[in-house]
Amino acid sequence: MALFDLFKREKSCRLLTHLSGPLVEKYQHFRAFLCLNRDALNLMAELEQTYYAGNLFTEKAIRAKIQDLVETTHRLTETLNNAAQDTYRPLTIVCGAIGQEIQSIFTVAPPTKDGELTVSFEALTPEMLSIAGAKATHLAAMGNALGLRVPHGFAITAQAFRRLLAESGLAAPIAARLEQIEADSLAELENASEEIRKLIRETPLPEFLAEAIMGAYRALEAKTRPGVRIAMRSSAVGEDSEASFAGQYISELNVTRANLLEAYKAVVASKYSPRAMLYRLQFGFTDEDTPMCVAGVEMIDAEASGVLYTVDPARPASGEMKISAILGLGEHLVSGESSPDDYFVDRNTCQTVRRDIRPKISRLVTGTGGGVHLENIPEQEGLSPSIDETTASTLARHGKILEDHFQGPQDVEWAMDRAHNLYLLQARPLGVVKDDGEEADLAAELSRHTIRLQGGRAACPGVAAGKVFLAEGNNLAAMPEGAILVARTASPDYAEFVGKVGGIITDVGSVASHLASVAREFRVPALFDTQNATHVLQNGEAVTLASRQATVYEGIPEGLAERFKAEGRLVLNSPTHKRLRAVLDLVSPLNLTDPNAADFSPEGCRTLHDIIRFAHERIMKEIFFLSEKTDGALSVRLQANIPLVLYCIDLGGGLQERLTTCDEVTANHLTSIPMKAIWNGFMHPGISWAGTINLDMNNLLTLMSSSAVSEFGPTPGGDSYAVISSDYMNLSAKFGYHYANVDVFCAEAETEAGQNHILLQFSGGVGSFVGRSLRLQFLASVLGRLGFHLVITGDLLEASLKGAGRKVMEETLDQLGRLLASSRLLDMTIANPAQAEEMTAAFFQGNYDFLNQNAGNSLPGFYTPSGDWRSQEDGEKGMILTQDGSHWLTSLGSGFAGLMGKVAGAKYQEFLDNVGAYYHFPLAIAKESGAGDSVLSVQIQPVGGRIDQAGGLAFGLRNVGNYFVLRINALENNFILFEFINNRRHERATTSVEIETGQWYTLKIKISGNRIKGYLDDKLLMEHLADWPVHGHIGLWTKADSLTRFRNLTANDISDISP
Repeated sequence: MALFDLFKREKSCRLLTHLSGPLVEKYQHFRAFLCLNRDALNLMAELEQTYYAGNLFTEKAIRAKIQDLVETTHRLTETLNNAAQDTYRPLTIVCGAIGQEIQSIFTVAPPTKDGELTVSFEALTPEMLSIAGAKATHLAAMGNALGLRVPHGFAITAQAFRRLLAESGLAAPIAARLEQIEADSLAELENASEEIRKLIRETPLPEFLAEAIMGAYRALEAKTRPGVRIAMRSSAVGEDSEASFAGQYISELNVTRANLLEAYKAVVASKYSPRAMLYRLQFGFTDEDTPMCVAGVEMIDAEASGVLYTVDPARPASGEMKISAILGLGEHLVSGESSPDDYFVDRNTCQTVRRDIRPKISRLVTGTGGGVHLENIPEQEGLSPSIDETTASTLARHGKILEDHFQGPQDVEWAMDRAHNLYLLQARPLGVVKDDGEEADLAAELSRHTIRLQGGRAACPGVAAGKVFLAEGNNLAAMPEGAILVARTASPDYAEFVGKVGGIITDVGSVASHLASVAREFRVPALFDTQNATHVLQNGEAVTLASRQATVYEGIPEGLAERFKAEGRLVLNSPTHKRLRAVLDLVSPLNLTDPNAADFSPEGCRTLHDIIRFAHERIMKEIFFLSEKTDGALSVRLQANIPLVLYCIDLGGGLQERLTTCDEVTANHLTSIPMKAIWNGFMHPGISWAGTINLDMNNLLTLMSSSAVSEFGPTPGGDSYAVISSDYMNLSAKFGYHYANVDVFCAEAETEAGQNHILLQFSGGVGSFVGRSLRLQFLASVLGRLGFHLVITGDLLEASLKGAGRKVMEETLDQLGRLLASSRLLDMTIANPAQAEEMTAAFFQGNYDFLNQNAGNSLPGFYTPSGDWRSQEDGEKGMILTQDGSHWLTSLGSGFAGLMGKVAGAKYQEFLDNVGAYYHFPLAIAKESGAGDSVLSVQIQPVGGRIDQAGGLAFGLRNVGNYFVLRINALENNFILFEFINNRRHERATTSVEIETGQWYTLKIKISGNRIKGYLDDKLLMEHLADWPVHGHIGLWTKADSLTRFRNLTANDISDISP
């Protein structure tokens, strides 16, 4: 039968890890949501950084990212609905509508056959920029609208180019080849360029286009002369605008009738030269944005030619124009192959101020059979000025006319024929950079200031100056305008203050976070991931943040705050950037910043960022009470020596593998990152779970008859549950008369830190409303200093911490565990706000026993969860610590001991050990004593005691119920190693040795992994192999009524000890 029972029990044991069921499904939806949320934020950040950083990119890559973002956000809303039983279906509908609006921005209309293929200059109007390009249109305007002398000519339009590609079969292969180009691969760019240009050159022009071009040429002959030579010049859409495209395309000069069509194809092919394609990438133009128009311009047989700058680019404030002139055709100048004569002309008088005449060796001239060639210039002619000052003055007056017409400084090409007629050939905007020395002045000024902080990552580049405002512990609503917000994490909760702050600095945080996106949107300089800003920078101190340099300087140079509001690249207003800006307007702005606002709803979402934020808030609410929905789930009680009935539900990776319902599960089996961290806080040696009942002999009989020694009785509260996985915990803890719900995601990889969060709800208690409110004040004070955002409604406290890295998360959870454990029953004992403030200070000093804070048992440097400990100086021998257990043995205890002796006879001592009333083991735990592999030692003097004269060295102490102790006893004359497991004492090794009362003994322990060696007065007396690696706090230990003294407690790393 026994064997049958054994098999029956084995068959009933079930693996603890959950692989299916409603709980697991909801958790899996949550995990999928976190991945999608991370991906969506990263894609959004990549789009923003592409727009603001000015790096090269292809529209193909941008479109792919946008498509990924739209699809990812849609899947995110679907995942939320799966977790919430389709509660948020309107959110998916809003997401679809925004996605369609985004996609429409990149919709390209297919080419049509409508539209003119050629237009004469006389027929071109300023509104025809998209038809003929800026070069041809501006040149025509100079003649038609301004009456300036320009050559005759015609434009071959953008429609001609589009139809050339579409109807000659070039469009598809060119588009396919362009799709393969990566922005950062120059070799690939060059290969694609050669293939495309060869394809264009080898493809015959469609007959309709050839006839249109030849017809335009015949019309030009009629206006000029038969066989007129022309220049076939690029006039691509986008050229000669804010992006000049100067020198990116080719011009075919002195073209004859016979070469006209090939010259056109050559100019079209130059659209795909490597430098032209790279230039378009740099300035945000796509292939579709820049159709190649070509200007057929009457060729001027130039005696001299050159360039007029209506503002001297090198000295914009000089009040002068600059004219560069050479002999022959101007292409020799713009190609950089000739040194020009320079004329500096006063802008007001149009008179030459000075000139610089250089020797001229060669010039570019037209050939009789077409084309151009270089010829040498006679020496004397080469020393002469290219133009006279009258011509320079005329050019300057023309320049002023062009500035007025085109509303800005101009870069003008001109030529003078052999009859000294002056022709204008081209005008485009002149980019003038204001050189005010601000950057140089800033560098010089800041170099004289002390660096307060260096390091981190620029989430948004720029310079900001102001006073530090530390988020933790301060009221954010009181933050002054223009302050430098300094916070522990890059929490999205700070987004609503971005329009108010001058800059942002955080200890931790990802540049893929919500806050980084908003900072970039508002151009607020932001420096994230500095690691220690909140510890280094002081509230109210004046600093200067240079985020691009990842540096914070002490003080503010005079006037800096006004000079630098925010830096950052001014994005060129190109078609691609316009489209990307339009997309970002539907992606990045965060309008939903307050979860309690009326418009925090699917209908209130106006951007994808709003959708992501709304969905994240709602998934958190869905998952928050997961641990309360445990019906039917397989759970196991976590065995512990604290009065908390806690059942764990493992969703995978939360507990060690292969555990079953038949196993006794302890904290040693936990593998969940967040659960281990908060449990470490619960079990901290400084935490006393004994409540307010004093363990003296007067309540011995009560103790023996009741299991309730703290607020955790069998009736109040009830069972607690923790749903756990390797990086997740949802804990619903019922602490007697109040409850706490904690939801945590703590990723192992730092790259996933942006998803990390701690959410807490705390409520309840048996004290008065005033008492409960004061306890919340204490909790809020501690949580605020730990970096949590807080909301208190009545006696409900809600707290959140988001975006911290794993190390910070683990440290914070440890502190949270200590806080929850130490705040029990405070609603019944805390008297006033001043006491709450005092307890906050005590908490951060490592003092957690608030229920017994007036007991008078304080021992500096030690936690004293039990016992009557005192310290005294002993001259040169240093400090002696004494535990006096004599007062513990009252008259009742002494009589009871006598009774036990009569009952038990010779087994008196063993019997006493079996009586719960005598399980009194005073402990003094060294606060800063976390030890692993080490050598520990202490000197012990047994002084007195009727029941015991014991003293020992506690080690591997994880909490007051789980540790090892190596002790001596003068009444028993033995040397014993005990292990306490959940307050149960287990003897691991023992040896008899004579111990004299009043004599000092030295105990020494060597720990290596799970191997323990015990020494008495340097003599090895025992060895033991533990089940676990031994690590934890160390301390002093006695038993019952022992009067024992200790001195010279030491701990050394084992690597520092000679063998």
